[in-house]
Amino acid sequence: MDKYDIINKLIKLYNYKSFLQVKGEDISDKITLDITCYKNSVPRAAFDLIYLGEKDSDLLYTDINNALEVLTHTGVIIVPFINPKSASVQRDYDSWRAWVKKRTYDFQILQVALDVDNGVGLIFKGSQVPWERPGSDCYNYYYLDFHREPLLNLVNAENYFKPVVANRVDIINSIINYVGATNYLEIGLYEGACFSQINAPNKVSVDPEKLTDLLTHQMTSDEFFEQNTGIFDVVFIDGLHHSDQVYKDIKNSIDCLSDKGVVICHDMNPPTKERQEVPCVKWPWNGDCWKAWVKLRVEEPNLNMFVIDADEGCGIITKGSQRTLNLNLTEDYGYGLTWEDLDSNRMEYLNLISLEKFSKLYV
Repeated sequence: MDKYDIINKLIKLYNYKSFLQVKGEDISDKITLDITCYKNSVPRAAFDLIYLGEKDSDLLYTDINNALEVLTHTGVIIVPFINPKSASVQRDYDSWRAWVKKRTYDFQILQVALDVDNGVGLIFKGSQVPWERPGSDCYNYYYLDFHREPLLNLVNAENYFKPVVANRVDIINSIINYVGATNYLEIGLYEGACFSQINAPNKVSVDPEKLTDLLTHQMTSDEFFEQNTGIFDVVFIDGLHHSDQVYKDIKNSIDCLSDKGVVICHDMNPPTKERQEVPCVKWPWNGDCWKAWVKLRVEEPNLNMFVIDADEGCGIITKGSQRTLNLNLTEDYGYGLTWEDLDSNRMEYLNLISLEKFSKLYV
């Protein structure tokens, strides 16, 4: 597998329609798209797939930033030669330094490096956990040689393109494994179907109604957080599906979250108007949890937030930064948001990403 195989696999996987190459040897004859564009700079148009051929790290860093401005919401930027296998190769291609700089300082993109053809980097719009060791030593080749996998977020190319099937349990366990979580909290236990499958050393569950012996705290979530003194690495929220309560549960969860912690919120992507109406009119039901999510996307610049388009919508929240939504919300129940608002702005409001994108970073 080489970079051309990867590009064509991405085109097929995501049904991309438009391709832009910026600098480097023209590769349009190797791409399975009729619509191609080759430029020496990034034009002002929208593209699904952008290939950046710049070799100099400083110039490439600028090209990446410019490309992000014209990338479609579900598109990808391709950066070759980000995993040089020798010092001699990296003298000709120091692209990896621009890659590491983005990994260190940019929370609002997703980066994954495929271990093939001296490294093929993929950049998506979204959120990522940054590399934890900023400093000048990160840009030394010998430092790269000892820290390739975490520094580049390096994964096997063959595994990357394997089909992914997952639900909330898989998502939670992959995050627990990724952050090395010890303490897990679940709000809304019900019969314990999810809780019983979670692989964490210390698990706490909260529900006002006891339907299983797995319940550790029989009380409302408000009552639990009022008396709680613990810190949690992962919190899963699947309690009362009313936006005002979901908002409180998220805020309270963030207050007891470890620095590396993640809040996971279920039912954030209702497929129909009926499924999100409050009170519940028909089962299955998601409630209007999404309205709490949008409110936080408006209010909280110091969080990373995105929703995985899987299992009714699994929202992921970490400490970090995000570009907030510019919306005028009200103080009424539901904050003045309507189903039509969500249906017309789903990708933007939720910061929706595919399960495939998520799995490349957290699995």
